[in-house]
Amino acid sequence: LYDNFGAHKTKKVIDFIHNEYPLIDVLWLPINTTSILQPLDVGINKPLKTHIRNEYINWLIDIFNDKDKTIFELGKNERNKLLIKWISESWKKIDNKIISNSFKFCGYGIPDNVEPKWVKYYVSKK
Repeated sequence: LYDNFGAHKTKKVIDFIHNEYPLIDVLWLPINTTSILQPLDVGINKPLKTHIRNEYINWLIDIFNDKDKTIFELGKNERNKLLIKWISESWKKIDNKIISNSFKFCGYGIPDNVEPKWVKYYVSKK
């Protein structure tokens, strides 16, 4: 499932998927439905970004409390390692239940006779 970001629709990307993964069918989400039909956007990206932000804030607090270090002393490699660490630690906090609930909320993996939860929220906002 892809949203309608232009880079996803390029001939190069589509050819790559068809050539490297011939058993995969690419489906495009209808325009302006990413926020209700794409599981990553619905329930995973926000908590992941929040965890990463918290890792950063905790790091800033540690740096502030250590008078021998400054933020400006870090080289590019050190910054990259920190970012990878924060992402890795944050991803560990996204458990299978969060992922499963995100897919279910969007209507994936539920019986055909069950209405996806997003319908109640989306319709009530209109």
